[in-house]
Amino acid sequence: RGDTTPISLTRSEVKSSLTAEQIMDKPSLNAGNFLSLADTFPGLQENPTSGQNNPTASSGSSINFNNTGTRGATFQINGVNNDDSSENQNRQGVALSTIQEFQILKNGYSSEFGRGDGAVVLVQTKSGTNSLKGDAYLYRQDSNWNARSWFAAPGSAKPNRQRTQYGFTAGFPVMQNKLFGFVNADVTKLDGENGYTRDLILPSEISGPWLTRGNDTPENRAFIQSVLDRFPALTPNDPRSERTYAGVVGLNWPDYDYSGRVDWNMRDGQTLTGRYQWTHQLRENGEVIVGETTLQDNTQQNLGMTWTHMFNNVLVGELRYGLGLRSTNVNIADGNDTPIIRFTGSPVSGSIIGNAGNFPINRDQTDQQFVYNLTAQLFDKHSFKAGTDIRRQALDDVADNFSRGFWTFNRLCGGTT
Repeated sequence: RGDTTPISLTRSEVKSSLTAEQIMDKPSLNAGNFLSLADTFPGLQENPTSGQNNPTASSGSSINFNNTGTRGATFQINGVNNDDSSENQNRQGVALSTIQEFQILKNGYSSEFGRGDGAVVLVQTKSGTNSLKGDAYLYRQDSNWNARSWFAAPGSAKPNRQRTQYGFTAGFPVMQNKLFGFVNADVTKLDGENGYTRDLILPSEISGPWLTRGNDTPENRAFIQSVLDRFPALTPNDPRSERTYAGVVGLNWPDYDYSGRVDWNMRDGQTLTGRYQWTHQLRENGEVIVGETTLQDNTQQNLGMTWTHMFNNVLVGELRYGLGLRSTNVNIADGNDTPIIRFTGSPVSGSIIGNAGNFPINRDQTDQQFVYNLTAQLFDKHSFKAGTDIRRQALDDVADNFSRGFWTFNRLCGGTT
């Protein structure tokens, strides 16, 4: 659990922290989700809105302390910015086995962290040492080990799904007492099937009269035919209605996260630390009705460099540089010209052809950070710290807003069913 003494006698900040040993002792369903560590600390509030920590949604993070909101938090890895400037949430996660210390400042923190009006989330990663050390892990969830859901529709197929997460860390010396390395890999593969329920268009409806309101034109007939062609020739099998089909569709959701850190003791009083992280998520979903699903392909990168140098016994300088890259791509799997079509009044689950109207999203983002801090020890019990934090942000964003058109079909047309 976190600190039992959140108040320091020498500093005004209110904080909670976990060491590497405490982190690994804490049960976790996801070895790559460092934000779940915040559940340990007092003051955390559950977010009433779902969808946080989503790299493709403007949803904020799940870090919410003392009514400060989900967009008030700021994040750092080894003192380098890990904020997503466009979404105001963390840019990348951190594998739990790479964390040396996890700390949250909840109130009264110094001006160094003044960009956030909520909590400040600090992550310090592990470094290499003079000996070879590391770990490896494997987690697996398999639907074959689970009973059939009590809420599943009678007669529907049980989805076959597996989630496997594995990874390793290794810290090692490159030159004894001089140069050290630390690497990690974390891979999650979620594949198999999801349950699927949709209301279909019946053959009797297709064979019936079309366009009886004086709008029977070749163009309208071609449009209707293009919509009908998206529906498969399946037999409804769900007892909830005569047009409802229940089955399964495939999914492929792999996540990859790799990082490396180098620590160099350049000479007495000077150290250089560099860390690079690459993260990728892919979301592929099968579909029964053509045009319902998206293809998500997202990549995040983070480079942090820190040079610490002592001018003398009482004066220390610290230079940091951070580079964050984010590429977010959400496209309609059947093509970004797929129309958005809804059927209202459907008895169980109407189709969602075209998915959401704000897709496609194609976003390329670059965040740069330049920091310099100077700390001086004054007399025996006092210190003075001054610094600057300069950030440059560039966002190239293309987000749709129903440019593909939006059609809604009701079960009633001019009073005729």
